[in-house]
Amino acid sequence: MTASIDLAYLRSAIEEAGAGWVGIQEGRCECLVLFNDPVNHNTIALRENDVTPAAVRAKIQECREKFTGANS
Repeated sequence: MTASIDLAYLRSAIEEAGAGWVGIQEGRCECLVLFNDPVNHNTIALRENDVTPAAVRAKIQECREKFTGANS
């Protein structure tokens, strides 16, 4: 894992947003931060540089709306 990843911050941001921490998926060009929606139990990803509590909440909401729309 690259030394520049601040795992403590990432985990804290995920948990502050009410999501469940899963981990990091390292790629060639960027890392994805994986977390679970506590309601639908979906695993969701954001790029490492995009992770904030607000961004996590927004991504969860976006996924819930897509899930709800697909099941209507």
